Amino acid sequence: MAALTSPDEFGRYLRKRAEQDAFSGVVLITQGSSRVFSGAYGYASRSWKVPARLTTRFDTASVTKLFTAVGTLQLIDRGLLAFDTPVIDFLGLRDTSIADSVNVFHLLTHTSGIADDADEVSGEDYADIWKTRANYSVTETADFLPQFAYKPPNFPPGQGCRYCNCGYVLLGLLIEKASGLSYRDYDLFLPAHRVARRRSIRHRRRPGPVPAGAEGRHPAVPEVDSGVLHPQVLLTPQVLHHEQDDWNQMYGYAMWFALDRTGHVIFAEKEGINAGASAVIRHYPDEDVNVVLLANTQMGAWEPLRAAHRLVTAGR
Repeated sequence: MAALTSPDEFGRYLRKRAEQDAFSGVVLITQGSSRVFSGAYGYASRSWKVPARLTTRFDTASVTKLFTAVGTLQLIDRGLLAFDTPVIDFLGLRDTSIADSVNVFHLLTHTSGIADDADEVSGEDYADIWKTRANYSVTETADFLPQFAYKPPNFPPGQGCRYCNCGYVLLGLLIEKASGLSYRDYDLFLPAHRVARRRSIRHRRRPGPVPAGAEGRHPAVPEVDSGVLHPQVLLTPQVLHHEQDDWNQMYGYAMWFALDRTGHVIFAEKEGINAGASAVIRHYPDEDVNVVLLANTQMGAWEPLRAAHRLVTAGR
């Protein structure tokens, strides 16, 4: 295991960026079970001059796709879904533009070809959706369907790889249909027999406030039902996205992977970006290192991530 070098220098770099108002957020680096580096920088609220702390709650944006992927894999493990489950048949969405052959594997790996509500690859802006639709009208997973389900697909299922937010909306609907629970009610950390009991209780109770389920939890990969869902399931590349000059990008289930020309994984990552937020978690298997960066600016996480990468890989 290669040791991290100069975390103090990394800390000075982050403090300087905070002083320049170029970074506000938190950083955590672990190696194995040890915390190597942690720190909070800048403001949680600039208006009120409230400093960011390690306990500050940040918007993690699309990092939460990991929750959806884990929930889907759990239901596959329990026989309630399969990788080849036809999405349209299972959800009863035959009046949409989504191809009949789209399956669960396609959605997990961004190979479905379905249209996104805001196709950022083509220059569409997610904020434009809400110019004609009130955001408070979207309260349930199915409320997202009109934003993408009737748009023409980008390519036939399995014949390309293109990041698609709304593929994970469909996975959320699959979780709801297969488990009998709302997405917010489905708890990744409950074993299967307790999920079944919770489902039966939910069907008997009157409507009312429900717990937040997996929202806001740390995106750790749980082992459930005696370890049948192993972290390695998420840490395996599945499909090629594109080739770079000296490395390839592949997608797995929610995460993407950087591989060298020999096919060796350099790191696995899930990132997220929203207006006023950026977040990333990255795992380096060779060093057994995890990097977590959460920022409350849209572009705040990316340059510190490059610095963290140089720190982690300095000994290679």
